[in-house]
Amino acid sequence: MKRIISLLLAILTIISVCVFTTSAAEPFDDVKESHWYYRAVEYCFENGLMSGMSETAFAPTGKVTREQFVKTLANMEGINEADYKVTESPFKDVRLDLWYAPAVEWARQTGIVAGLSADSFGIGKPVTREQIARLLRGYAEYKGKEIKETSDLSAFVDADKISDWALDGVKYAIANGIFKGNAKNELNPRGGATRAELATILKAVRAYENNKLVAWGDSFTQGIIEGFHDISDYPYVRTAAETLNTPYYNFGIGGDTAEAVAIRQGGIAIFVDSLTIPADKTPVAIEIRAEEGYTTKNINENGDNGLNPVTIDGVKGNISGDYQEGYMFTRLEEGEEKVITSETRIITDGMGFDYTNAIMVICSGANNTKEEAWHNEPEKHMQYLCEIQQKMVDYAGTDNFVIIGLPKVRFMQKIPNYNTVLEEYWGEHYLDVNEYMMSEQAFIDNGLEMKGKDKKDIAEGYIPRTFLDALQQLHPNQMGYDIIAKLLSDKIYELDYLK
Repeated sequence: MKRIISLLLAILTIISVCVFTTSAAEPFDDVKESHWYYRAVEYCFENGLMSGMSETAFAPTGKVTREQFVKTLANMEGINEADYKVTESPFKDVRLDLWYAPAVEWARQTGIVAGLSADSFGIGKPVTREQIARLLRGYAEYKGKEIKETSDLSAFVDADKISDWALDGVKYAIANGIFKGNAKNELNPRGGATRAELATILKAVRAYENNKLVAWGDSFTQGIIEGFHDISDYPYVRTAAETLNTPYYNFGIGGDTAEAVAIRQGGIAIFVDSLTIPADKTPVAIEIRAEEGYTTKNINENGDNGLNPVTIDGVKGNISGDYQEGYMFTRLEEGEEKVITSETRIITDGMGFDYTNAIMVICSGANNTKEEAWHNEPEKHMQYLCEIQQKMVDYAGTDNFVIIGLPKVRFMQKIPNYNTVLEEYWGEHYLDVNEYMMSEQAFIDNGLEMKGKDKKDIAEGYIPRTFLDALQQLHPNQMGYDIIAKLLSDKIYELDYLK
């Protein structure tokens, strides 16, 4: 699914010699679940974006013509075809009585597309990848979207084959993730696009425009930890976002407790009761208090991703220090002295995140289990964890979220199966990463043979070390993170969160 793709706006429909239908069923005999384009075709069909070449054939390898692609742009825009019915066209090969004529006229009038010549649109000719890139850029310009492009094409071995007229379009497509090179670092700019590839583009375009993935957690979410060996370069958040084709935001910090994660996110409120902020940038001691029942002990101890910059009564600055030595606040810009004498909430950077169309992922609590109390009363403390996560969900105000269960690694060896509490509390939102990673099927799917050490790990109730970092076996390695990314993206598909 990582073939072509990402970015632009919404809604497309390919018209060939086919009729639109919408159904929850997948009727195509030539589209199997094992095919890389299956989810894209399924999505486009169920959402009325594409139909088949017949009732039972999608024709995934069929080529997309220029008029078909322009029709998708017109559908994306939602034009009123009656406004673009004309009695004559400068393009002699455009039949004005056929389905594509209004779309071609719309594209011509708006300047999104020109013909192959002054009097030929190129009806019936396959649309090339560089043409797609230029058309998508033209449409983005027409919509007034901000245009960003790359200046470096050196990574692609066939960059010199890009036509001069398409160069800015290809640079745009690469910068916005619409095009990515293949395994040979080829762009294939003059190659055609198949219907399967177009389905992937349609789904990706809509997903990127309408969704975003945001993850909150500790080192398990952060994924990249200096000083460790075999730790992932690509945490599960990034890989899952690539699969789903959405922007992503990773708010993981190694070592954070569940309380600290929720404070950064906004689920747990923190306050200052009295404080004088000087007019200049001199650091000032600050006493931070969390809402009743929670602690500020762990905030800013391991990083400030999602915490800084904070805002206190309209003054923006950074919190530094720690729970033991005390916290300091340093304003970012000089201004008027501010005297605070009553309870004032500290607004964290993470509280400004816009959860509109966001899919939130929470994986927290593993660091809390280092405390002896969690071992003595596991169910009580897991309920406490659920309450913290619930506060995060409530603050985000989204129904689209996934709660990842605690990973079964060796530093948690004293812990019973806490995840049953999470599963019971969160129901369909809960994602267990342990069962699959501790199965023989995970090895088969990844082309691996289960070793004796792996069998021993599984027998003792832990994730096998083949999927963990080699040094301390605390975190997934890259293979482990890729597995988790797939489990997460599958869960998001299952919950039908993509808009």
